Amino acid sequence: MNPGLQAFAVNINAVWPDDTLEGAAAVNQFIVVPAINNGDGSPSGDVYLVAGFADPPFNFREDALREAVPEPGVEPGTKVFDLPIKPRAKLYLSRQRLLELRDVLTAVIEATDGGQAS
Repeated sequence: MNPGLQAFAVNINAVWPDDTLEGAAAVNQFIVVPAINNGDGSPSGDVYLVAGFADPPFNFREDALREAVPEPGVEPGTKVFDLPIKPRAKLYLSRQRLLELRDVLTAVIEATDGGQAS
């Protein structure tokens, strides 16, 4: 330790503004991507939560549609429109923070639907 520095403890409080939505970008889509940061390339339990916005058009042009890739449950000849997602935010969540987020979301759901979450 540098002899000119002294160790001390500091408490840090995260303070959200009164209008927490002011300046926040709207999102309506999300994806969870595993973070692979172990030395052997295996998943660490950490994730990236990526939030984005899809702004669908009011009508779909015929030339914007494509044939669906054949897969179980998709009728042959089904048309697909690829809707681009505009990424707005990327959150890195450690395993511990991910569990905290799960617990907070569960508590909100239970508090607002009488515990009927499925």
